Amino acid sequence: MPAIKEENLRAQLKSKCLKPVYLLYGPDAYLKQYYAEKIAAASPAETEKLSGEDFDVSDFLDKVQMPDFSGNGRCYVICDLDFEKLAKPDFEEMKAFLSEPPDMGVTVFWFDSVELDYKRSSKVKSIISAANKGGCTVLLEHRTGMSLAKVLCDRATKQRRTLPTSEANYMVQRCGDDLQQLLSEVDKLCLYCDDVITRDDIDKICTVSVTASVYDITAAIVSGDAKKALTLYNNLRYEQVENIIILSVISSGFADIYRAAAASDRGVPMEKAASDMGYGAMGWKLKNAARLARNISGKKIRSLIETIADTDADIKSSGVDADIIMETLIMSLIRQIKAV
Repeated sequence: MPAIKEENLRAQLKSKCLKPVYLLYGPDAYLKQYYAEKIAAASPAETEKLSGEDFDVSDFLDKVQMPDFSGNGRCYVICDLDFEKLAKPDFEEMKAFLSEPPDMGVTVFWFDSVELDYKRSSKVKSIISAANKGGCTVLLEHRTGMSLAKVLCDRATKQRRTLPTSEANYMVQRCGDDLQQLLSEVDKLCLYCDDVITRDDIDKICTVSVTASVYDITAAIVSGDAKKALTLYNNLRYEQVENIIILSVISSGFADIYRAAAASDRGVPMEKAASDMGYGAMGWKLKNAARLARNISGKKIRSLIETIADTDADIKSSGVDADIIMETLIMSLIRQIKAV
């Protein structure tokens, strides 16, 4: 059976028509664990959970091949089995199991701390191919756009709170797109708020992602607010965010500003520009950048990006303290923007 999508998996769960093998992988940790638990709950068998850390291939294969006298089959949920670290005989045996599993139950593989390199690893690709022969594989990526906002709104509704879609989208911009983290933030908001969750509530309660914090620094730089920019920067350093990460996001932010300015100069709507440039569900980044680009010429933006590139080289090669280099960069960018 070929790889299936999340909606196909939901349909199988609803009908309780389960396949003998499921391989759940991808970047969204919450969805992987969520569906592993849902599959186990849909099975009539008692679930046995196994860890990939002390996984014994021979012992497992002996278990699954034993006759089942209960009539319910067996259900195994295996977390973090690192297929690439298996000895070759064990790897081949597991691949054979995935290709032709017993049809007397269900086995779920999901990954939390282990990351499958499904784009480049030939071993992982062969495992996925084998699992597709004997069962199903599901790539669970971070939800985006309206799909993600709806999950957050539904979570609030279940706790008798109202989270407007616009504010849910704002949460994604401020907190990132990790679903597990976002649901945790919604839970915090529901404890704090009595009825409708507002943007002010989100600003007060929610943990802001590094990307959003650095965007705030970039906005403060563009507006010429040195005190705010330096305060935000020092807050990130207090939280032990590395300078190279802060600089990378600032660089990305000014690249967005340059693209937005170029699109505006050519009269291209931001929605179309975001689509043409491959922003996808992150199109809001270009819209935000367009607001910052209004009073800066394309020539000046290029000069600012060159200054950031020089700073990147300084941090990687200079013996000067990186904090001093970054604070100097912030002040240099503000001076350049203010210069006529």
